[in-house]
Order: sequence, then structure tokens, then C-alpha cells
Amino acid sequence: MAWQAFTGLASEGELQRLAEILLRVEKGVKIAADALTLGTSHFTAAIMAERTRVNSIQRLMTMERESIRVIQRQMAQAIRQTDAQNVMLLLMLTEYIGPMILEVADIDDLYLSLQILNNGRLAHQFVSHKKLREGLDTLN
Repeated sequence: MAWQAFTGLASEGELQRLAEILLRVEKGVKIAADALTLGTSHFTAAIMAERTRVNSIQRLMTMERESIRVIQRQMAQAIRQTDAQNVMLLLMLTEYIGPMILEVADIDDLYLSLQILNNGRLAHQFVSHKKLREGLDTLN
């Protein structure tokens, strides 16, 4: 009988089999650790590439945002200039051109009236002699 029966310890064959099993488990754990390390490095590289892409997109968006702001400022300045020009044009129309048009129309009516009177016909619009004289004096 072997000492294993009295002591309850494993025999040499059992120890050999256990050592082989442990060796296979160790090889499996090493393969798994290597695969995990390789997978982790690939995952890290993918995350770094994605971070680079996101950073590039953010830089492009910042450039586009600044470009849009520049265009917006230019448009606002053009609108302000156009508003100022419109105000100036309206002022010129109301203060100068409108009254000048009315004066030219009055002068045209007076000229036509004088032509009609010169031809020996009565004017279609009666003007008092005093006002006609004042108007003619003003023209001289």
C-alpha cells in the first residue's frame, strides 16, 4: 500500500496530471491575456483615431462659425449703409426734389399760359393780373 492511503495526499501520477492541467490553464490564461492586451491596444488606437477625427471636425466647425460671423458682420454693415443711403435719398426727395418738381410744374403751367395769351387766346385757367405780375417779377 502506498502512503497516499494513510496520509490522504495525492500520488505522483495525480500530481503529474494536475501539473499538466495547471500548465494548460496557464497557457490559456497567457493567450487570453495576450489577446486582451492586443484588443486593448487596438481599442485604444481606434479611440485615438476617433478623437483625432472629432478634433478635426471641431476645428472645421470653429472655422465655419467664424466665417459665418464674418459674413453676418458684412451683411449687417451693408444693411446699415443701405439704410443710411435710403434715409438720405428720402430726405433729398422730400426736401429738394419734391418741391422742385412742383416748381417746374408751376413754371410749365405759366409758360403754357403765356404761350396761349401770346397767341391771342384766353387762358384755360384764370389768374389774377396781380398774381401773374408777381410771378413774372419773381422769374426776372
